[in-house]
Amino acid sequence: MVGIKFNATSVQVLPFLLLGLGVDDMFIVASSFQTFNKEIIDPDEIAGNCLSVVGPSILLTSVTNVIAFGFGMLTPLPVCVAFTQMAAFCVCFIFTSVLLIFTAVCSWDAKRRRKGKADALISCFVKDIDPDVIINETGDDMSGSKASKAYGKFVVSWPGRAIVGVGTIIFFVLCVTEGWVNLKQGLR
Repeated sequence: MVGIKFNATSVQVLPFLLLGLGVDDMFIVASSFQTFNKEIIDPDEIAGNCLSVVGPSILLTSVTNVIAFGFGMLTPLPVCVAFTQMAAFCVCFIFTSVLLIFTAVCSWDAKRRRKGKADALISCFVKDIDPDVIINETGDDMSGSKASKAYGKFVVSWPGRAIVGVGTIIFFVLCVTEGWVNLKQGLR
């Protein structure tokens, strides 16, 4: 799509590296969201304050990572050049995703919590929940929620185990047939 060639190193190593680089930014944003969530009433204002506090640090770490991968592009090995090009592009993508998408999702979640609505994934199983219980982030009231009990019962039931087992088998079969068998090895 952007003219970068895939190789085995990029496919096997880069996802784990980018997971570490992207998840820490998400933890920083989520932690800041929880701090402001208790003090401010308007969820849009929470998102603005959150980005004003953590945005510069996320920007600095992302720019530093892009510069570091940019210096890696100076090596004469084509594999290293392709790896660092892909890594720099993906770090930019993660940065914009965290700022634009993850923050918006956190804002929507804060609005949903303020209204006392259940999560979208489990709303068919659970009716609306008391907003005071949802906003409580200490964990005191979270252990016995109806949603967690319904999900727990489903996962340990035989249909839930069957769905998870079949899904896991399908995932591994696709990994072997599409990933490992068709992967082209080489330095170019």
